[in-house]
Amino acid sequence: WIPSHPSTRMITAVIDSTTNLLGLPPFAPLILTIDNIPRQWYDTKKNNNNNMTYNYERLADLEEYTNRLFQKYLLPSSNSLHRKIHILPSLKHMHIAGSVMKGLQLLEVHYPTAEYLYYLQHDFCFIQPIDHATLVDIFSKYYPEKVNYVRFPYYSKYKSHSHKRGRLPPICGNETHIIHHLSRSVTVDGTMKSNRNNIGNEITSRKNNNNDDNSINNEISNNNNDNSTTAPLATTLYPSGQYSDNNHFVRLSWYKQMIGSVGMEHLRRPPEFYLKGLVQTMCQQGLFAGLYFYDGIVLKHLDGRGTDVF
Repeated sequence: WIPSHPSTRMITAVIDSTTNLLGLPPFAPLILTIDNIPRQWYDTKKNNNNNMTYNYERLADLEEYTNRLFQKYLLPSSNSLHRKIHILPSLKHMHIAGSVMKGLQLLEVHYPTAEYLYYLQHDFCFIQPIDHATLVDIFSKYYPEKVNYVRFPYYSKYKSHSHKRGRLPPICGNETHIIHHLSRSVTVDGTMKSNRNNIGNEITSRKNNNNDDNSINNEISNNNNDNSTTAPLATTLYPSGQYSDNNHFVRLSWYKQMIGSVGMEHLRRPPEFYLKGLVQTMCQQGLFAGLYFYDGIVLKHLDGRGTDVF
């Protein structure tokens, strides 16, 4: 439950912003997890009548939010991306890590050949093009034994510590940055073009006509000074000794191993609650976990905690 429920405009903005992942195949599935409200919120011994009424109103909002998502994304033909979108509601409170594990289990059964994963939060949307195809090349061809995770920096008017160039997370050991120059042009449908000027013609801006979504879509556009849909000329990654749940691209086998290492019984927290300490310990022991930080502000924070009125 978040304060903007039952509105779906924030998650819609995030989903629509994935058109900035240039070269992402159109058949790549998208999984939306919906966590339930903690059971203690309904414990009459811990809550007075006013709190109980308020919490049941929250549950009603969550139910309406879930219904709206099903109505919007049940069929690929019903969403602007025409992408297969799976919606996974939980009947019990699983927290973020439990919800992530639920999504990973679905991937393992129905998409066993999947090798990589974009982990996206409900209030961080892409505002700049990302060369997905180049990221895959870095992970698979050029640094298959070195790069496991790439975190994307964000701009936020709600926090004073937005990540900017020159304010990078701590480096692990003596690792150096990676610069991979674009060797071919990429379009959003995954095809390759030899002429970079054609790229803009291949990609269209998809905005939902629902008035509930328009204000956030406009806000994203107004904060994106570079309206180019062309892939960046080079992808630069900086080594990092810090794990975060902020939007990232990750090697799936490594991710399952890392989350599994903390044990299922400990997953009633965000993954970073455990993985931050694990990665820092590895660094202290001289072991690099393969974490990198993308160069450039490519995300915008949409204020998921509801300090703005929607």
